[in-house]
Amino acid sequence: MAKSMASAPPVNASRVAEIKKAIASGNFPILPATIADRLMAFRLDWTSNDKA
Repeated sequence: MAKSMASAPPVNASRVAEIKKAIASGNFPILPATIADRLMAFRLDWTSNDKA
């Protein structure tokens, strides 16, 4: 089971298609505050030994 999971892409193809459709139709919400929050959270998850 682990081999079959490892060989598959770590992507939910149906979710990607859903997002592409929403972007193409102009219905995908772009929220700068949410993007900024997630970028900051990602940065804070780095170890303290990483260079900024």
